[in-house]
Amino acid sequence: MHDRIQKILDEFKTPYQVHIHKDLLIPIRSPQDVAQALGYELSRITKTLLLETKDREYRCLVVAPIETRLNLHQVAEQVGCKRLQIVERTALLELLHYPPNGVSPIGANSIPVLMNRH
Repeated sequence: MHDRIQKILDEFKTPYQVHIHKDLLIPIRSPQDVAQALGYELSRITKTLLLETKDREYRCLVVAPIETRLNLHQVAEQVGCKRLQIVERTALLELLHYPPNGVSPIGANSIPVLMNRH
């Protein structure tokens, strides 16, 4: 777990459980593997995407069920932008201090977080 996430969870006294991928009974290579290893429905697993305008003036995080195909045009309309694009994987560490495939909405600082239920 990233130190920043643990600090925030501890600060707000939020209960949590850490699952170490290498300690699970099956190798974790996909969200389906996570769901299977933990005995969850796949719909419980989410993805977090960092989006930005082409000029990089606006950024937001979107959390959505892993099975959801995100409609970027619809998200852009909801936040009042003309167009949004997914931030390049190589920029995630620089912008959020999280590695690719490890992006969390927790501790995103001043970046707005949108939640997509379906």
